[in-house]
Amino acid sequence: STMFVLFTVWVITYVVAKFFYLTNLYDQLLWITGENRHDDTPRADLGALVFSILMPASAIFTPVTSFLMDRYHESASVMIMAALSAILAIITSIKLFELQYITMTLVVFNRFFFWATAPFLLQRIFGDRGINVAYGVSLFVGAVFNTSNYLWSYLSESVLDSFFLCNIALNAACTLTSVVLALAIAHTKDEADRVRRSSAQLQA
Repeated sequence: STMFVLFTVWVITYVVAKFFYLTNLYDQLLWITGENRHDDTPRADLGALVFSILMPASAIFTPVTSFLMDRYHESASVMIMAALSAILAIITSIKLFELQYITMTLVVFNRFFFWATAPFLLQRIFGDRGINVAYGVSLFVGAVFNTSNYLWSYLSESVLDSFFLCNIALNAACTLTSVVLALAIAHTKDEADRVRRSSAQLQA
């Protein structure tokens, strides 16, 4: 179905973008600080240490993600992720080391929010039937496309000598697919609500 294709494309963009950041974190910190890996790299080392602490501590965001998913419609949750990706597209490319602490926090939160939201969205979109198969297929396709990170990393490090373009492009893709998916979910929900109201009127 169209919704499944949109969901899978959304998964692909998020998996590729987030793993690009994770894979190249240290090299990006070197790029931002201007430090050389063959010399002393105190700021890049500090940044990597902070991120290594933030990653396993991502569970502290559980109350936040639970509140957002309970408080807002699923399309609103996806729009929040779109906004976070738009912010990341900008701040990951600003060569200011102190700003990267905010970047790391947003990456960890956005990544955790993605993994918490994906099965929730599938359940709301498709119901309980076939959800495990649909989720597995989406993740498999995302993993296949994630191999493209070899190319993006090579381009950033060896061709462009900059992470600017790939950071913007990958996070912009996340933003775009999130907006499209959120609008599609909202439209589907509106259609379902109209059908239910029509059925209720006919029964009355």
